[in-house]
Amino acid sequence: MDSKLAELLGSTMKFNYVCGAVTPIANCHDTGWRTMQCALCTQNLGNLVDVHLGSGAVMTYGHGEALIMPAGIRHRIRLRPGGESVSRWAHFEFSVFETVDALSFYELPKIFSGSVAEKMGRLCEALSNENEKPSMLCLCRIKELGFSLAETALENSEQVSGFRERCESYRRLAPAFRSSERFSRGEISLEEMAKLCNLSVSRFSAIFRAATGESPVRYQTQARLQKARSMLLSGDSMVAEIAEAFGYKDQFHFSKAFKLQFGLSPLQYREQAKARLKARSF
Repeated sequence: MDSKLAELLGSTMKFNYVCGAVTPIANCHDTGWRTMQCALCTQNLGNLVDVHLGSGAVMTYGHGEALIMPAGIRHRIRLRPGGESVSRWAHFEFSVFETVDALSFYELPKIFSGSVAEKMGRLCEALSNENEKPSMLCLCRIKELGFSLAETALENSEQVSGFRERCESYRRLAPAFRSSERFSRGEISLEEMAKLCNLSVSRFSAIFRAATGESPVRYQTQARLQKARSMLLSGDSMVAEIAEAFGYKDQFHFSKAFKLQFGLSPLQYREQAKARLKARSF
């Protein structure tokens, strides 16, 4: 990886802690099928747990082992009958270039064991503890703990095939990604983004899709909605206020776009998040 790409990755790399806890898990607990917009780390301290993936594969992890599940993967987690468990877990976002899941560069989901799994569990518990007493110092600790969790996952995982090619695509698009914040707000056009990279719109779009898996326009929409979602979860702002803050014509158009992205209306999403926190379920 060349120095310019490393600098770009470093300047856009973010960790956002969503929620987490140390939770007793009842016999036969079942999350149901779900596709999360954030990553999950959970360490199991008890009976065997089966993880069913949308692909049909099944992963099983036992006492002391941990699971990292990236965002966007359809899955279902079920505690086997015959015993209870405790889960040390965290939901988080680990991204580069505004909306690109940094975990997508590695062969995940994956089960971890031994000292690595124990470290992940301790970090999840520490994140939950720090989040209970928000302050400037605790926010710094959350970032430190979060990046330590991400580092532990990456250093014990394999890079996906085509990693170098994806990195080269990002290097070609570096000037555009430096303006990605403006692009996500609609302040700079697709044509202007392509011009920054000395590429035609069609060539820029092709390289952009190869790098991110999304078209530039789709990326713009996702980036805007991710920021809107963070605002929705971090306070009590009215949906209409959030829609206006992110440049939507009105609450109706914002709610429609939000539901297409996250599967729920903004109010339903907020209520579900509050319910999950109250239940303290991974």
